[in-house]
Amino acid sequence: MTETPRAPIDSRQAFRAAAIALASAADGERAPVEWWWCDADFADWPLDDPALIAALGAWLARPGRQLTLLACGFDELVRRHPRFVAWRQYQSHRVLGRQVAVDASQMPTLFVARAPQGFEVLDRVRWRGVWFDGADDWRQRREIVDALQQQSVPSFAATTLGL
Repeated sequence: MTETPRAPIDSRQAFRAAAIALASAADGERAPVEWWWCDADFADWPLDDPALIAALGAWLARPGRQLTLLACGFDELVRRHPRFVAWRQYQSHRVLGRQVAVDASQMPTLFVARAPQGFEVLDRVRWRGVWFDGADDWRQRREIVDALQQQSVPSFAATTLGL
């Protein structure tokens, strides 16, 4: 795997660029890989950006790939990111949504990629975050993800049924 550019995460735009950069990083691995994204509602993620959708599509094209979205709710994501929602209809078996039973203020903003890469936004007011690429830091974030998953239920249906 090639090294992901590590521009500082010090603004909303830098956060959006970090998400696209990490999703777009070349991944020569053929092994199964799971990514976890955590956020209260994903409203501020660049999910409608064509570059991110293309990067996700390329990443998911390899066997054994799965992206799990952990959120307090998906209503804002559905309202703000219609391109991502439409794209996900065809990827729902590999892009899972889970609703977490925690207060939105307690929900971290995380992108946990292949060990040991990822980033976390620590201050959502000033959009300050940190990259992590050490095994211990990655393991700590995975433990957070595991705890959140234990408090979650499947959500974010790919289609809605109507009468």
